[in-house]
Amino acid sequence: MISLDPDYADAYEDKGNSLQHLKKHREAIKCYNTAIALGSNSANLYFEKGNALSKLGKAEKAIECYDEAISLNPEHTGAWRNKGGVLSDLGKHSRVIKCYDKALSIEPEDSGLHFNKGAIL
Repeated sequence: MISLDPDYADAYEDKGNSLQHLKKHREAIKCYNTAIALGSNSANLYFEKGNALSKLGKAEKAIECYDEAISLNPEHTGAWRNKGGVLSDLGKHSRVIKCYDKALSIEPEDSGLHFNKGAIL
């Protein structure tokens, strides 16, 4: 698709997602950055970029991406959950609880979130 329409931002996002599944996180981030430069502004794009950054150990940048995803879609449970996970890795437990509480307010039946919150408490 990119060869047919190099300005099609969604194709770069999809390519980035595929690269992430192949554990090619740096290449995925390049695709996400291209999609953003082309004007894509979806919560999932920033969520996935945050995931790739997290896998590379770039916690602060990952949090920035999760925050952007949340600003675009405050009900994005995955962004709240993964932001909490990164904050947990950084030892910022009070902020983790806030993230998990927000995610649980959206998906109260998510047993994994309950487990993660319990582990922090």
